[in-house]
Amino acid sequence: MSERGGSRRLGPAEVLVVVIMGLLVLAVAGPAAQKSRFDAYRAACANNLSLIGKAMQVYAGDYDGQFPRSGSRSSYWTTALYAWNAPVRYLAFGMASDGSGGRTTISSCFYLLVKHAGVSPGTFVCPGDKGATIFDPAAAGAGDRDLSSLWDFGPDAANHCSYAYHSPFGRYALSKAAPPGVAVAADRNPWLMSPAGQAKDFAKFNPAGDREAVKTGNSASHENEGQNVLFKDGHAAFETVPFCGVNEDNIYTPQGAGDIRRTVLQSPLTLEPRNRVDSFLINEPGIYRAATTSQPKEVNSADLKQTAIVPTLDCPLSEHKNVIWCGTFQIAWDKFKNDIIKEPVQLIGAED
Repeated sequence: MSERGGSRRLGPAEVLVVVIMGLLVLAVAGPAAQKSRFDAYRAACANNLSLIGKAMQVYAGDYDGQFPRSGSRSSYWTTALYAWNAPVRYLAFGMASDGSGGRTTISSCFYLLVKHAGVSPGTFVCPGDKGATIFDPAAAGAGDRDLSSLWDFGPDAANHCSYAYHSPFGRYALSKAAPPGVAVAADRNPWLMSPAGQAKDFAKFNPAGDREAVKTGNSASHENEGQNVLFKDGHAAFETVPFCGVNEDNIYTPQGAGDIRRTVLQSPLTLEPRNRVDSFLINEPGIYRAATTSQPKEVNSADLKQTAIVPTLDCPLSEHKNVIWCGTFQIAWDKFKNDIIKEPVQLIGAED
């Protein structure tokens, strides 16, 4: 008899081949899709930094060649402004009536590009920076205030700004006169807490060690494989090592005695670049919020009037009732039957 429509049933061997081929496709497609996603994150991040770099050049052209620095020249670096949504500048930074003093942040330096160069808040969020979100003034409590009337990315600004910036709070703040190979901005400093987790252990970083020891010094935004870096000459590139500044200077630590690929790490709040070719990129520590799992609601099985709980998949199903299969009972029963009794088990009076 001929088969209908020219089709035929697959035999067991053919089904097995199809299953194996499907598994092989999944095995190859999974890592490939993940790599494609990571590559897309890197490209988007590099584009962000390139746009930031262009805006900084425009800003410097309008402000006597100086790169963005918020507050006053005598403001000190801290982790939050006095009032990010203050009506006037001196209240935002807590400055004296003569415009001196006060405190400022790295993120508010970046925010100057939002205020004065029209850069979108989304430009400051790397898609690979887990936990970081785009700043929304209304959600942060600013109502319908315009972006240009604010002074930072909200009360938790570090969670809305993915990038570290060359420290502008010392004698060697960036200007158009800086060498072209100095790093201007990059993905988050790995030695500072981020929205995705705690700071890395600096003791594990070894620039002369194997790949894993070197990766410890990379930003966490790109699976520890490297970081996008914006350089003074305007180009942004993905660097696989953190010592990519002038003369292999580590962009995340200030220079000191010894190997400038590592040097020493103290509190970044007390440090600054040591000379005009020293790249030292910092950011405020993000607010790390550990993921929480809500506990299931306790339910009394006696209240499940329309639900039957069955121990095995071959139990008969009651009409017009939901059924919950207790998998752990099935596992325990199989263990009891196969490993202890080693033969089928029958319970007298419980045949159904």
